[in-house]
Amino acid sequence: MIDNVKNWSYPFAGASGNPLANLTSLAKATSGFYPMGANGLWHGGVHFDQGTAGTFDQSSVRCIADGEVIAYRIDDTYPISEYIDGLPQCRRAPFSSGFVLVKHQLTLPPLNSAPSVPAPPALTFYSLYMHLQDWAGYLAKPDLPRPSFWGEGIYQVKANTTDPVLGLNVRGHHRVPLEHAQYSAYRTILCTLPRGTHVEVDEVSPDGNWLKLSSVNPLPAELAASTGWVFKNEMKFLGGNSYLIAEQAKDVPATPQQGLNIRASANSTSDILAVLPHGTQVKISSEAAASKYHKLLEVVRGDRVPALIAKEDGELPGFVWRDSLESKSEPKVKGSVVVLESPVPIKAGDLIGHLGLYQNHNEGSPQAILHLEVFSCEDVPAFIAQSRAHAARLPETQKTLLKVHKGASKLIPHHTGINAANPPKLSDDGVTVGVDLILPQSLLDSLPADAKLVVPANTGGTTCRPEIRWWRLDNLLADEDDNPISGWLAEQDMITTRHSPWEWEGYDFIEDSERQAGALAYHLEAMHRLNDRERASYQGVIDQSDKGPVRSRLYDIIDTNRNGKMTSEEIRAALEKPWHAQSISQLVTRHESEWFWDASRWDELDDLMGHSPDDPNQDWVEEKNRIKTLSWWSDVAGSLKLDAAGKTWHLQPIGLLATFSSQRTEEITVSFLEKILKKPGDWFTGRGGPRSFVARFQENYPAIYKIDKEEFVKILNAALARHGITSSYQKAHFLAQCYHESAHFETTIEFASGDRYNPGQHPDAIRRGNTEMGDGPKYKGKGLIQLTWKNNYAAYSRYRGINFIDSPDLIASDMNNAIDASCWFWRNIGGVYKKYNAKGDINALIEHEKNNVDLVTLAVNGGYNGLAERKEIFVAIKKEWNLT
Repeated sequence: MIDNVKNWSYPFAGASGNPLANLTSLAKATSGFYPMGANGLWHGGVHFDQGTAGTFDQSSVRCIADGEVIAYRIDDTYPISEYIDGLPQCRRAPFSSGFVLVKHQLTLPPLNSAPSVPAPPALTFYSLYMHLQDWAGYLAKPDLPRPSFWGEGIYQVKANTTDPVLGLNVRGHHRVPLEHAQYSAYRTILCTLPRGTHVEVDEVSPDGNWLKLSSVNPLPAELAASTGWVFKNEMKFLGGNSYLIAEQAKDVPATPQQGLNIRASANSTSDILAVLPHGTQVKISSEAAASKYHKLLEVVRGDRVPALIAKEDGELPGFVWRDSLESKSEPKVKGSVVVLESPVPIKAGDLIGHLGLYQNHNEGSPQAILHLEVFSCEDVPAFIAQSRAHAARLPETQKTLLKVHKGASKLIPHHTGINAANPPKLSDDGVTVGVDLILPQSLLDSLPADAKLVVPANTGGTTCRPEIRWWRLDNLLADEDDNPISGWLAEQDMITTRHSPWEWEGYDFIEDSERQAGALAYHLEAMHRLNDRERASYQGVIDQSDKGPVRSRLYDIIDTNRNGKMTSEEIRAALEKPWHAQSISQLVTRHESEWFWDASRWDELDDLMGHSPDDPNQDWVEEKNRIKTLSWWSDVAGSLKLDAAGKTWHLQPIGLLATFSSQRTEEITVSFLEKILKKPGDWFTGRGGPRSFVARFQENYPAIYKIDKEEFVKILNAALARHGITSSYQKAHFLAQCYHESAHFETTIEFASGDRYNPGQHPDAIRRGNTEMGDGPKYKGKGLIQLTWKNNYAAYSRYRGINFIDSPDLIASDMNNAIDASCWFWRNIGGVYKKYNAKGDINALIEHEKNNVDLVTLAVNGGYNGLAERKEIFVAIKKEWNLT
């Protein structure tokens, strides 16, 4: 059974960038817009070509979501269309018919993990990657990576792998003093035995540090049998007289080499058996044994250093790291559709192929192009209706989309005086937002630190004000006249709204059965290319096309006045604007697939193309032959259970990615924390403190003692969202720091008495507000990140409107306060102020150095206590969340 989509990826390598900018960049393509192409005909995908090459890294094509490859076609060489076009000689125009089809399953997130709860609804959808590079292109570029699903499963060690061939020098004699007769023999290196070599010894030097070799397996050609001495402490003892040249051995051989380590087990700490030099070709297991380590099955071409010794059954030992290998496979057949009997699993971001060449009849030369399409043959509107109902019961943490509503918000222009200390005010003058727009949280998280401001809630005194988040947005929104505007947006309840991707906010459905003749006639009329006879003949279908569902919906988005014919250039101009590009991308259209060959669909265009049996248009005949060659639907529909008539729902792929790549895959749950922290059982028991502390912990802090872990996680997630600690890296750092600071989630108060914070006991006591004896114990560390010093308690009291000066134990005795105080500390009084102008906001440090645990630890701890553990937890979270 196909796995559910867990990860999403943009179709090209590198950072995904701004999700709205990715949508507007599609306007740069020379053709191939969704849902209408440059020729005015319906178009089910989007194009990437020379127009988008400056925006995206189009050096390879990547899978957009987890799934399985079910079919492909790779041209041996590109097919050729021969167009006459009135020229003295025909134009030979190559076009790629190569494609890869991937099947995916999108399953609604469960509401309850109990086994008795029915599985939530799921949607099967497909991603299509059309116009891929031909086989001749791979032969011309032998170093070009190849997709792993082609067939034979041959992989080659990448040229950039850096595992060195190291080993242990074999000397002519054991070590002796300079004046000894055998000193010259000691200085003579007979060879270097590579790591992974097994040796037997039969003699020990007088000092016990050197061993004489009696056998070597495998035996290097340059070393005579039973000769040479090796240093004992750089080998691994295997028992008896047997040793392994292992990782302690670091001598460099006379001819240095690099490549890929073969490990004894599927991990990075097991023994090195050999190194596969650059260019070595191997076969490996299809499934990983652990992490990304795969079993080595066969060395197809190249050497192993040293030569591997097969087991008695002929099986090779060892495991290799998949990411250091590139596929060197070949398609099973070339130029024909391959339907895989056993679908091949593929992950988001894995290699699909490379852009192929495509030359239209009116172009002077071919260009590299990709047609990317997403479709489903199931009832998409019904699934989305189920999804919307389901989403209403999902937790708030899954609401990763912020919607700005037309006419409800305003943008306050930025000026140099606006900063964290002087944020905008709701009463400031601004420009009313004239469009709807949905902002993914990933976009908001990626804004510069000075473009994200938080005005804390005020719950004390006579006034009550909720927290307000301000986002500085440049040219993403428009005024009521469709002109771009920039400035500060306030995120406010009931004014802006939060949504889960599973709500499909803004998505709409169109069923379109417009015939090709009507669409083309409309396009030709808009381009003023119809003669009087044609215009009179086709006026009825032109009018009908103008009122067709796709064009009508585009009019609603782009041209509400309907003051003229809609052209591809008008669609391009609309796609340059984020608010229009997003609205168009949310159209889900049902239409006959353009890859389903139905000759009658194209024959009905014969008259408009000036073709008849008596007076043929040879270029149009050639174009129809090309369309037929490009088709593949009927080749796969039966075995893959696609709609036999080619009818299918289409979704704009980049819009889909913008929606679902923003969902939180890095959820903090009890099971996640238990796995990362390796800490099942009870939490917050006082363990780790003195015996007397542990004995009194339950009595002193009954609401904390063995707190329900689900409740703890609920409080934690709510506080993180409230304080804007929301990005994956911010949360990873926060958890790593809190886990260490709270003695592994065992306490909300410092174990020590706090006497060391009394005046006279600590040099900073008076400066930090501890002016009286007893202030040390009173204002010692409390919370997950331990809030210390009276001045900090006073500042937090002002923030909360609660008197923690007189009642400091409220922080340690109530988990809501313990976590909230830690989040407040994180955003306001972290110990690094000047670097990056952080001013105590640890998020600002992470914004600039997302992997720097040392810097975050300094900000939390004031030093580097427990740094190794903090790093260990941070790395474990990164690995679990697939962070780079």
